[in-house]
Amino acid sequence: MQAAHSAMTTLERMHHEMSDETTLLDLLRRMLLKFERDESPGMSAVAEFDPASPDVYFLVVKWYWTVEYLSQQLTDMYIASRNIPDASSCASRKWAVARAFRYWQQNFPEDFTLVPELQAKLLALQQVMKDGNDVDLLEYMNQDTLPEETWNLGGSVLPNGQLRRPSGSLSFDCCSAEDIAVMLCAIDYKLFRRVPFCEFCIYAHTARPTKDTLRIDECIQFFNGVTNWVVCNILREMTMAKRAEIIVKFVEATRYLFNLHSYNTMLAVLGGLNHFSVRRLLQTWNVVDKSKKEDLNTWTNFFSSHMNYSAYRHAVTQLDGAFCIPVIGIALKDMVAVDTQARDFTNTGSTAINMVKYRKLSTILSGTRRQQLTAPAIQPEMDHLRIIRAAISQSQMDDDALEELSFTREPKQKDAVNNGVKPESDLPKFSEWVSGQATQLDTQTITSHVKLMVDAVFKVYDKDQSGSLSLKEFQSVSSNFPFIQCFSVLDQDNDGQISYDEMLTYFLSANSSLRERFKHNFVEHTFIGTPACDHCKGMMKGIVKQGVRCKDCSVTCHKYCKDYIVVDCSKRKKTVKKRPESMPLDAGSDVYYEDSTASLKERLERAEAARDALSAENAQLHARLSEANSRIQQLSAHVAMMRQHTIGFILEQMNTLSPDMGTEV
Repeated sequence: MQAAHSAMTTLERMHHEMSDETTLLDLLRRMLLKFERDESPGMSAVAEFDPASPDVYFLVVKWYWTVEYLSQQLTDMYIASRNIPDASSCASRKWAVARAFRYWQQNFPEDFTLVPELQAKLLALQQVMKDGNDVDLLEYMNQDTLPEETWNLGGSVLPNGQLRRPSGSLSFDCCSAEDIAVMLCAIDYKLFRRVPFCEFCIYAHTARPTKDTLRIDECIQFFNGVTNWVVCNILREMTMAKRAEIIVKFVEATRYLFNLHSYNTMLAVLGGLNHFSVRRLLQTWNVVDKSKKEDLNTWTNFFSSHMNYSAYRHAVTQLDGAFCIPVIGIALKDMVAVDTQARDFTNTGSTAINMVKYRKLSTILSGTRRQQLTAPAIQPEMDHLRIIRAAISQSQMDDDALEELSFTREPKQKDAVNNGVKPESDLPKFSEWVSGQATQLDTQTITSHVKLMVDAVFKVYDKDQSGSLSLKEFQSVSSNFPFIQCFSVLDQDNDGQISYDEMLTYFLSANSSLRERFKHNFVEHTFIGTPACDHCKGMMKGIVKQGVRCKDCSVTCHKYCKDYIVVDCSKRKKTVKKRPESMPLDAGSDVYYEDSTASLKERLERAEAARDALSAENAQLHARLSEANSRIQQLSAHVAMMRQHTIGFILEQMNTLSPDMGTEV
């Protein structure tokens, strides 16, 4: 009890010392004090968080400093210890620096393997010890401190072959679902273990892959390769029964991956099973056992983004240090979130660290490192490992090629049974209508449909049944028709009412002008997290290039949904000001002159822009009027007060100057 009380007293004193002005150098000095008392202090014996603990400090400090800079700081402290007058204190500080270096090498060997400059810093420190005749310390530092099992940073586990055809191994059928899960888990763990800490920091700061995140890129390549490999193995089979058999095998492999806690590979396999090219195989899915489809839905919902992946995160927290390969995309997302939510230091230009962020970084990074160091209890067979590695590298097809192959296996069918996937429509794609490629209906048919729509508009919104729409009634129409133009554009005769014929004429002419408003400029895009598709509302899974995004209006969707999405593109062409040649240029004029050669769409857009400008100017004038009224009220109050003071002063002076009526003259 007395020892525990002493430990708590020390901890309370330490937290008291951790003020808002604590710097990384302060924490380094406190860590060296631990090494002066203990050769290998490790984690604090007290359950509370200790930012100066060696395990915490050597991990988190690399978020702020490079390893070369940290090494230089330790070397400078070793040199500065020579100036300590007390010989015992001088020796203690030197031994503390040597023990810190040794602890660093033993517990974080990847830093010395990845950064050659760090080895040079270590040799420089040993030379300083040699020059100072610190023989005992030099022998201590010259011991073989790197563990035998260092981080394997050899060549890629993925072969270099990049064939552009779907290819499953000839021995794929010999591999059971459990064999597939074990092999994928082994490869994924090897890739995940080799990701150095510095790449996590770079990705968190940039929120995207760079040329300095090669190991993370390799993990992303493997993740996408597994998804592609699953799709290719399903589509390579010619018969429905064989495709259903492979689907069942991958669903069972998903269950084994879940039991192995290999969540990253599990999500990659699910991405293949839920790929559009596979989900649209309705006849094949009808052959799959109902229980297997229910299992697939269960595993898919496990990675739902609802409440920030609550189901997945709860499962990871329940492992309590057991083997686990986290979803790389979610782990990187968490690091990016921590980096963007709070600054590294308390103030701009300050060296005092933000202790709240420091603690969050410690929690996330220590968890990731623990997952990297905990190996799975599996014994993969190298022959099967080579088979899957070769198959994944050869199964490289883009989504368009996979979709084409999928339609080759099962062409479109009108009477297909819906298996949770919307069947293909025989109507023209919306993108074809926008580009004018769709088959055009005759004028009579279009007019008939437009008349029915205008009849419905007047029946609902013409409250007084006057046969025309007032401005108030039109506002209700425009709130339900987001693409309709302003009131003044439809009111062609400027009588303050929109007649039936004016509404009909507008909708007949809008058929061609609306096309331009729906044209999107889609490009492939990498999203953070799993955003929803703006067309089908489904999740866009994967780590990179999960879907497409319009460069003009930022609408997002799956690659296979881009031809069907019906969303107005907010891109607008700049309004051009033109003036008649006979009219002199007025530098102060801001009037839009109509060009008789301009198209109807351009004139409508100019009218809308002019309306918006007038509305903005009207709002500014109202604001100025309110300000002027307020000022007038203040001045009126001041005038009334001055009037009262003036009258009071005059009466007071008159009383003073008035003669005493009782005095004789």
